[in-house]
Amino acid sequence: MVTRVRIAVGLVRLGWVALLIAAALSITIIVSSMVVQFASAALSGEAFTDWRTYVNAVERLQVGTSIYAQGQLAGPYTLPDMALVGYAYPPASVPLFLPFTSYPGGLVAWLLLNVGLLVTGLYAVLRQELGQARLTDLALVLLLLALIRPFWSGLALGNVNVGLAGVLAWCWVIGRGRGSIALVAALGATVKSIPGVLVFWSTPRTFPRVAIGTAVTGVLLFLVSLPFVGLQSWFDYGLALSNAQPSCHEDTFIPSAACLLQPVFGVGVAKLSGIVFAVVLGGFALVSRSSIVAFALVTFALLAPVTDFHPHYLLMLYVLIVVAGVSWIGGRRRSDATTVSP
Repeated sequence: MVTRVRIAVGLVRLGWVALLIAAALSITIIVSSMVVQFASAALSGEAFTDWRTYVNAVERLQVGTSIYAQGQLAGPYTLPDMALVGYAYPPASVPLFLPFTSYPGGLVAWLLLNVGLLVTGLYAVLRQELGQARLTDLALVLLLLALIRPFWSGLALGNVNVGLAGVLAWCWVIGRGRGSIALVAALGATVKSIPGVLVFWSTPRTFPRVAIGTAVTGVLLFLVSLPFVGLQSWFDYGLALSNAQPSCHEDTFIPSAACLLQPVFGVGVAKLSGIVFAVVLGGFALVSRSSIVAFALVTFALLAPVTDFHPHYLLMLYVLIVVAGVSWIGGRRRSDATTVSP
């Protein structure tokens, strides 16, 4: 008995050591990689480009000018060319960035919010699937997170996808078809359109309730934000969205469906195909009997409409891998416990 207690205490201590090492390595990797990126971007002014783009949109809203750049409204353009001067998200999202516009306080709060959503979401997945997440499990997940380019690239740019990956993890924890998924889908669509496909994280029985809840919440958010952003901004958003073209250059990391189909079918059909793929994948997720298969389909539905795949989008796949991995491990542990208990 004494030996077992000592072994248990030793494992706990080993877990803490592993977690501290993982945290130290994570911080070192993040800081060093960000320093390198910031140093290379110093001359071109590209550090925290996406966060600064959000801030500039808030500033244009405050002075009464169009949220979207004239280049977006005049004709075809690519989103990378509109960094800092344009905007890619729905107008209702702009007031949500107001608390994060100051420097350095707002920037720090923005990064903490996004990293907090991702880390807590991953930890919640571990707790739910493994019963009681061991420190070594969390250490491994955080270490792998720090080692992958999508994470530190998203941080260095200040991109919202870091937080949205955390929201995806929390959707697994919340559960398929739960009422709060409607709120998550509506808020996500308000911030960045494509998270609206989270409405398909449902079952055929719960989908009508989730869809109605998402629509009602979305309309309320639209009405609340309308006095701040104005109706014209929504017309500008529709025009900017229709004029956007995939850039399909090397920095997009991997080719999107739009980039693959554009040479054959043209820009309009290629962009529409991403939306069609998202709806089809969402439909299959809806009727799938397996929760993990449905979650995988919803994850790919999130990525299907993306026209330019920058590295930080792949954080969604990391969340999917963690969910699938710990679900399998948790299932094996429960199966072993059931076999041993008699």
